[in-house]
Amino acid sequence: MIIAYYLFALTMLISSCGPASVITKVPSGFKQIFDGKTLHGWEGDSTYWRVENGAITGETTAATLLKKNNSFLIWQGGTPENFELKVLYKVSTQGNSGINYRSEKITGEYALKGYQADLDGEQHYTGSNYEERGRTTLAARGETVVLDLIKD
Repeated sequence: MIIAYYLFALTMLISSCGPASVITKVPSGFKQIFDGKTLHGWEGDSTYWRVENGAITGETTAATLLKKNNSFLIWQGGTPENFELKVLYKVSTQGNSGINYRSEKITGEYALKGYQADLDGEQHYTGSNYEERGRTTLAARGETVVLDLIKD
């Protein structure tokens, strides 16, 4: 069975670009994973993540530059098996972000290891499949790639 998840609005910023449009109706058959008001059910560093104008907003500034490569906002609402995710997002022109899925949390950090759907403001990487803390780029936008499973 495929479980459908719906993230109302996700805004990821490197510099200010205003909120994404917010949809108020969840598509039929989808489970809402963001309430549009709070980060209830999510785990992340509040230095970078907040809710603004009904959207999850991630932002770094000159005063809050990351000491590590990134800081993730991690959904804690379950462990989906088969799923479909629908997302509205907006990224600033200089922004570089992504949505990780089927990933493992790194102990003691707001970080993940696993697959990531890349999103960036200049549209160089948006649509690419990247493996965070792994093999890096698995497929560029428009490519079809088959990865063989390695069995021990």
